[in-house]
Amino acid sequence: MQTSIFSLHYFPCIAYFCAWAQSEVVWIDAGEHYEKQSYRNRTQILTSESTLALSVPIKKQLPKQSVNTIEIDYSQNWGTLHLRSLQTNYGKAPYFPYYFDEIEAIYNIKPVLLADLNKNMLTLCRKILELPQEPAFCENYIQIAENKDFIDYRQAIHPKKNIPNTLQNSLHPYTQVFGMGFVPNMSILDLIFCEGTNAKNIIRA
Repeated sequence: MQTSIFSLHYFPCIAYFCAWAQSEVVWIDAGEHYEKQSYRNRTQILTSESTLALSVPIKKQLPKQSVNTIEIDYSQNWGTLHLRSLQTNYGKAPYFPYYFDEIEAIYNIKPVLLADLNKNMLTLCRKILELPQEPAFCENYIQIAENKDFIDYRQAIHPKKNIPNTLQNSLHPYTQVFGMGFVPNMSILDLIFCEGTNAKNIIRA
């Protein structure tokens, strides 16, 4: 059975879920070291002019601190900013009204830990995308030997790296809100707001 290992991302990119859909077993590593400027606390959305990174501010972390101990900094009103950015840029998307309330409810929970926020978001995305593979959240760092049955996406899916070649053909174009030409691998929210229930078919295509 093909087991894929993922980092715990904040509203992950589309490639993340394409890889998930191709896997038989999904492990989420919540015990790895937190990495700055990664998808662990940021997501990319599309705007009328370009792309916009939405980042969750975190409290000062210790060197090599694990993701499942990172605390969110609520001294900044980032949640309201993220929700307004989604409303501004996706308010006219055809399926925005169907999902926004559930997304807003996750922000309103205000969990202490980044890992809990991301788990809640993954749970919602999995429900919308009807992914049958229930993830195993691992609280300790997953160490694996070279094994053809494991695919490690923890460093492969990263905002500063190209999409892995194995996923390039998975990123099928769809109709986005802004007609500047298709921009691949945005946040899964871009696909969900634009395609609704068809999003599950696109990530499986």
